[in-house]
This record gives sequence, structure tokens and C-alpha cells, in this order.
Amino acid sequence: MKDHYYQRLGVEKTADAQQIKRAYYTLVKQFPPERFPEEFKALRAAYDTLSDVEKRAEYDRAGTLPQDVMYLMEQARKLERVGNYAQAGEVFDKILCLYPDLAQAQAALAKCYKKQGKNGKAIVVWERLCKMEPQNAEYLHELALSYDQRGWVKKAVAQYRRVLELDSGNAHYWVTLINCVNDTHDYEQARRICLQGIEALREQGRESIRLYSYAAMFAVRDDERDAEPYLQDVLRVLQGGCDPDEHPEETVAFLLELAKQLRSATFVKYIQQMTGCLAHTSDDFRQELAQAGRYVEIEGLEEQGYHVLFHDLFATLDRNCDCEDCECDLMSMECHILADPAAFRPQLLRIKEEYPHLYALHAAFFNEAMRTREPHKLLYRRMKALSKKGVAPAGFTEREELEEFAPPQTVRRTAPKVGRNELCPCGSGRKYKKCCGK
Repeated sequence: MKDHYYQRLGVEKTADAQQIKRAYYTLVKQFPPERFPEEFKALRAAYDTLSDVEKRAEYDRAGTLPQDVMYLMEQARKLERVGNYAQAGEVFDKILCLYPDLAQAQAALAKCYKKQGKNGKAIVVWERLCKMEPQNAEYLHELALSYDQRGWVKKAVAQYRRVLELDSGNAHYWVTLINCVNDTHDYEQARRICLQGIEALREQGRESIRLYSYAAMFAVRDDERDAEPYLQDVLRVLQGGCDPDEHPEETVAFLLELAKQLRSATFVKYIQQMTGCLAHTSDDFRQELAQAGRYVEIEGLEEQGYHVLFHDLFATLDRNCDCEDCECDLMSMECHILADPAAFRPQLLRIKEEYPHLYALHAAFFNEAMRTREPHKLLYRRMKALSKKGVAPAGFTEREELEEFAPPQTVRRTAPKVGRNELCPCGSGRKYKKCCGK
């Protein structure tokens, strides 16, 4: 157990911080979290411990513990991994009976309490640890999180600020403070804290795409154009190679959700470029991004001067629903286009040029509607199909209107055919062409 984390990262016990960091990032490229979640968690646990001076020292000290305590620690970790936090907590209690000042076991016990929803007990343990190690930013941050979850906002904010006094270069600490203030709906203060965090990181030569994405979220409340510089910052950092600790996929997903809420074409444009910078992107995410792009464009059609019918038509198509109601709505809108094709043709041509992917959603009908010389026949077929379902298109309420669009009936001959130069069947004795056929 003493050398377990070192072996996991493939470094010597004497490795310095740079060697540990280099080994971690090399392994993360081999085991990205999207494809190898369990392997990534194991790597992350090792890196979190060995990259922190105090944690590493404590980890090394743990190797000097008796074999029975080492065994108990390993058993407790196994129980944690399978989600049995109650029994894991009991094991950590036994360890603390033998070694009451073992900070590693106390921290693990507090996390077990937190997983069980026993936040009050967790706070007691974290407060004791913070008194033991008042300069340990991680313990202070865990206490702030516990206060926050308890709903003690003022105590949580004060604790977060103490954490940032110790480590102002940790973007995660800034993000949790922003979330805490933002939950109180004090958006202006949350925005100020976000900008302070960006500035603090820049002073240390660091940047955070999560803070930039939050800044974009706050800026867009005033004007969408104010958010663009922060979106450019996110894109720039991603293009330069983002730190895996920043969880770039989650950040882009956050911005995508924001784009859908704001119906912002600007956000979608940048997100499309950001997606190209991600090392691993699932097909589901790319599909969600494409759907969000369509949604934003559809919502903006009326502002671009298109008839409201096109908004409803593409919104129905984008839902990709095959229920009878959606089918009837679609045919009803097709009827309106076919009833006046000359009025809709210019806008269809414009959509085909400006929004080819939207046009492709219903290209077969659009092409047929623009090419046909007899739109009334297409219209009649759709109205007849709707009539069989007991539905009338909006604006077509009278039954007689259905017959108005019916194609002309074919007249069939009942009497035998008479040649033009034959005698007229009327009995006049003259040729047909000079008598009744004239």
C-alpha cells in the first residue's frame, strides 16, 4: 500500500512534482475519463494525493503504520468503492480508536458521513481537522462545502474566502464559491467573484475555462455581445490544450445547455468550434449539439422575416415524433404551402440557400411543391387524408372547400365512337363533321 500510488502512476518514490504531473497527463491521454472511467478515477486518486505536498507526506507516513491498520484501511477503501459507506465508516472508527490523530482516517470518515447524508457529523469531523491543520486548504474547503450543503450560506462564504486566501490559484475553489453565491440569486456579487477569480489566476499565469464560461453566463444577462470575449477565451484555451482537471467536456456541455436556454446562435457557433478541440466527444453529445443548433436557428426564423408557418413546420420536424397528432399537424402545414405555392416559393428558395440542413429535414416535399405544375392535386390528396382522420387543416373548415380542390373528373364516352367523315347518327344524312360534330 505504501508504494501503491507511485506504481499506479509509474514513477519512483523519489519523483518530484513535475515528474508526477508529466506521468499523470501521459496516462490520462491513454485512459480518458469518457472511455475508461474507472481507470481514470484510480489515476486521479493517485495524482490528487501525490501532487499535494501535505497529502503526499501523510500518505508516506501511512506506510509506517502497523500491518493490521494498513489492512483495515484497505478494507475500508474497498467498502467505499462498492458504495457501502456505513460499514466503511465503522472501519475508519476502529482505526481512529487505535490512532485518533490519523488525519487521513478522519477525512475518510467525514466523507463517509457526507455520502450517508449525515452532514452534521461530517461538519464536526472537518472542524476538528481544520483546528489540527489550519493551513490545509483541502480540509477548509471540505468544511465550506459542508456548510453550503447544510444551508449555512454566510458561514460557507466566509469559509470559502479563507480557503482562497491560502490557495487563490485553484479554479475549483472559485467555482464552488460562485455557485454558493449564485444559489442565493445575488448574481451581481457572483459575477464580481468570477471576475476576481479570473484575475487571480492570470496573476499566477493560469487560466480556467470554467471561470470563463461562468463569466460568459453572467455577461449575457446584459447583452449577448458582452459574452463573446469570454467565449473566445474558452476556445483559445481549448485550442492550446486544456488541463484535464478542468473537465472540458463538462464545460462545453454547460455552455451548450446555456445556448439552448438563451436561443443564442453566437453561443452555438463557438460551441461547434470548441467541440472540434475536444479529444473525445460522444456521438450523443454531437447529436445534442446539432439539435441545439437547429433549435436556435428555428427560433430565429421569424426574426429573419420568415413566415411563422416555417417555424412551426421545422419545430414539428425537429421533434421527430411519429404520433398521429404531429403527422396531422405536418400535413395541415403542407396544405397551406400548397394552397398558395407562389407566395411560399421565394421563402423556400431562401431557406434552401441559407439553412440547407433545415431544408434537408423535409426536402422531398419542398422539392415536389416547387416543381409541380398541379399543386392542387397534391393539396387534394393531403386534405382527403386529413378528412379521413376527422381533421380539417386550420383555415380550411368547410367541407365544400375540400371539393373545391378536387381534380377535374374524367368524362367517359357512353355512345360508340363516330368518325368525322361517317354519316351523322342523328339521321340527317350529312357527314358527322358537318352536322352534330361541327
